[in-house]
Amino acid sequence: MEKQPGEIKPQEQDINLEGDTWEIPSNYQIISLVTDKFEERIRASGWSEEDGFLREGFQEALTNAIVHGNLGVGKDIGGAVRSDVLKKAQEESSARPERFVHVAMKEISPSRIEVVITDEGEGFDPDAVADPRKPENIEKSAGRGILIMRAGFDTVDFENGGRTVRLIKEKKGSGQ
Repeated sequence: MEKQPGEIKPQEQDINLEGDTWEIPSNYQIISLVTDKFEERIRASGWSEEDGFLREGFQEALTNAIVHGNLGVGKDIGGAVRSDVLKKAQEESSARPERFVHVAMKEISPSRIEVVITDEGEGFDPDAVADPRKPENIEKSAGRGILIMRAGFDTVDFENGGRTVRLIKEKKGSGQ
């Protein structure tokens, strides 16, 4: 039976989520699995829900890398509703099997998290993304992902023409 676009359902055994470097297929349906593994790693190092929106920030960075970066979904739909963008991403999940998202856990310790996520897409200019908090942008879905990343991490730096995002969180009161 031939797989149809959007029907790929990767299982944990299909990708290696061990070690400090992960190569993630450009499949929208893998995002929850990868985010769960990230959360396991940070919880094992002593981070908790009280430390902020770490799971949400990571998941948003990964989603952006897969959906907007590697699959190129959303760039041409302007102010599309988020559900429309995600539906299109699900449909396109088998369109770019040669593209991967690279996740590097630079540091996961009790006092600091540093994760670098890189996609193989065209990149973007983060300064050109509309601020979703401004009244004229309230109804638009664009820009909310960056806001969510910044809610979870102390530092959100875009590098490599927008293809790489570096997320850093320092635990408050860790003496650093």
